[in-house]
Amino acid sequence: MPRPYVLLSVAQSLDGYIDDPSPDRLVLSSPEDLDRVDEVRAGCDAIMVGAVTLRRDNPRLRVKSPERRAARKARGLPEELLRVIVTRSGKLGRDLRVWTSAGEKIIYCPDTAVGALQETLGDLAVVVGQGDAVDLGALLDDLGTRGIGRLMVEGGEQMHTQFLAADLADELHVTIGGFFVADPAAPRFVTPGVRLPQNAARRMQLIEVSRAGETAVHRYMVRPKTLSSPSRVPTRAAPPPKPAGRVVFAAVRRCRTHRAGRRVSRFGNH
Repeated sequence: MPRPYVLLSVAQSLDGYIDDPSPDRLVLSSPEDLDRVDEVRAGCDAIMVGAVTLRRDNPRLRVKSPERRAARKARGLPEELLRVIVTRSGKLGRDLRVWTSAGEKIIYCPDTAVGALQETLGDLAVVVGQGDAVDLGALLDDLGTRGIGRLMVEGGEQMHTQFLAADLADELHVTIGGFFVADPAAPRFVTPGVRLPQNAARRMQLIEVSRAGETAVHRYMVRPKTLSSPSRVPTRAAPPPKPAGRVVFAAVRRCRTHRAGRRVSRFGNH
């Protein structure tokens, strides 16, 4: 079975943080962007987060709109997405909100955490051991056998970093809030210092920029079919110098043209 199409989704501050150090969740998205994310969720088969995000934010991981859930049901799909959780420690309590709504949940973890999770959660989730550590490639293979065609990964920092480092992501959505966090203790979109294949020599392809309320949304193809141009532009030989009189004439002409035909550009909603 083919692996799922992997879509990473993240909201960050202008300086690349996805939260602040406080115990309360920092809302980075606008209401319009949250609705956009819900629409993207509704078009997926499964949604994934890491255990750190699950414990910190305590999300339900649902398609929030009743109309979108009804539309999924009308297409013969489950109303709720498959909830996929990755944990190394196995420390997931029964009080998390993700267990309170309908829909299947599956946990991937090392073999050493399987017993404790099954004892704690019972039939709230399917627990899949993956040997000494979770292998994202094997995880995607397993999801493919379960009929998952489109997987949305919503964090956190470690999950996004691991998918990008392993070059397993297909698409990336980045929402940028119009403010700074400026706190080195806060979590970032990706872990600092980790070498990623999506570097200046192999850039991602920007396919859309849009406005969602007071936030900007960038969509990238992570593995474009045609790699982008190299990071450094080859140097070219300097053109021969122009006669002094011609330079003065050209400068005057440009100045007059600028005053006569000034243009104004606006950043619009695409």
